[in-house]
Amino acid sequence: MSIRRGVIVSKLNWSKIQFVWRGVLVGSIVGFVISLFRLGLHYALTFVFWAYEYMNEHPWWIIPWVLLSLVVAGIVIKLVQDEPDIKGSGVHDVEGHLEGVIQLDWFSVLWRKFFGGILAIGSGLALGRQGPAIQIGGMVGLGLHQAIGGNRSQENIMLSAGAGAGLAAIFNTPVSGIMFMIEEVHHKLSTSLILTTFSATVTANYITSYFFGINPVLYFDVLEFFPMHYYGYLIGMGIILAIVGKIHKELAMMIPNWLQKLPIPSYALPVLSYLMIIPVGLFLPMLLAGGSNLIISAGSGDFSVRILLALALARFVLMHASYDTGVPGGGFTPVLALGALLGGAFGTVLINQGYVDEVFLRSFVVYAMGGFLTSFTRASLTAVFLMMELTGSVTHLMPLAVVGLTTYTVSEMLNSESFYRMALLKKINQIPSALVGAIESFEVVVNRNSALDQQATDELDMPTGSQIVKISRHMKEFIPRTSTILQANDILYIQADSEMLHQTRAYIEHLNTHNVKK
Repeated sequence: MSIRRGVIVSKLNWSKIQFVWRGVLVGSIVGFVISLFRLGLHYALTFVFWAYEYMNEHPWWIIPWVLLSLVVAGIVIKLVQDEPDIKGSGVHDVEGHLEGVIQLDWFSVLWRKFFGGILAIGSGLALGRQGPAIQIGGMVGLGLHQAIGGNRSQENIMLSAGAGAGLAAIFNTPVSGIMFMIEEVHHKLSTSLILTTFSATVTANYITSYFFGINPVLYFDVLEFFPMHYYGYLIGMGIILAIVGKIHKELAMMIPNWLQKLPIPSYALPVLSYLMIIPVGLFLPMLLAGGSNLIISAGSGDFSVRILLALALARFVLMHASYDTGVPGGGFTPVLALGALLGGAFGTVLINQGYVDEVFLRSFVVYAMGGFLTSFTRASLTAVFLMMELTGSVTHLMPLAVVGLTTYTVSEMLNSESFYRMALLKKINQIPSALVGAIESFEVVVNRNSALDQQATDELDMPTGSQIVKISRHMKEFIPRTSTILQANDILYIQADSEMLHQTRAYIEHLNTHNVKK
């Protein structure tokens, strides 16, 4: 019996088990940290909404509120000055650290982003909490890696696991957390990444669910089954969302440059955001904060098309006035809110014209949220999974996919990059064509009887600056040697300098599609 137990233990893949327990460790800490972050935001926003309601009845309190807002703005400015990497959502900073073009100080970013995010988002600015949660979670993972030790690859995995856990914990959507890291950040699959990140997202989601309940932050009741003969309308909506998304992202890149020309120091720009939000809170408080209340209102059927479009325009302006001044806060939820308003307006037009039944208004709202998020992040699968987790149903996979794929295709035609990619390139003062020397990766499955099948790796004439870094065979991964013989159905993980990526891919695909064996 002891011999059999010893054989079983010896056959265990401890490296994969290690990925799981590291993910659980990261997810546990991220779950607690993000729970505190959510709690801080809850109390801050509860106080802010109460304060604006109170000031409407007691207007003499407006002056003290202005002074308090200036003090809070000053604290946020100081935090950003001391640690510029807490500006904005922070998702692009996480991507930059993973790519090696940015080096983040995990503790400095962690605590400043935590308190800066609460002071900025909790003040009612039109900012999202998901981006900060991703960066905070990533910094927890980075800090744990430095405590445990390991190589650069393990550092990236721990950082990714923490970031994915942050998104899962802030939204109560574990699958979307891992999908976002794969689709938006890494753009590739690996066993270590999936095991660690999935373990982290599930653990973080479990902990936050213990404190806040199991329902997602933006929970929708069951939607009506969407008829297939309405799908043509979804394509039209997807086109509109892609165009608006393109405009939104371009303005987000240009407005900070315009603000630099104002006759005030650039570091003082957040003061404008804090002052501008006060009249909004007094007269139209539903526009404050991330926009969760707007999402619910967009599908209520209580607003006309004109009001929905007016709210969308006001929200559009407020988003840029809040985010583009460089305060700590994201654009994830505001994007969902804007998409909901646009979807509500689009659906209301169709309902008023008698083209669709009014019971499908909320469906248009949800599908537009997924489509606009696709335009913003270029991560269509993440958007689809997020909406399915928010609705608690997989029956809407097809309509979500139609909107997402339409938006993605039109965005591609418009040459509309992911917002986070655009933000990273702007931060490091580079354009896509200037990224010479960056490492790119792709995967290839060896076709049977192709020129790659039964080929020795040392006989391949790989272009300079490229190599096969890993092979997956029968669910096992290994690093190839010069004498390794490739076999049909092997998954080749290939890395190449970005300058040689096209040539490398063309060479491998040529061998893999020609049935000429040596």
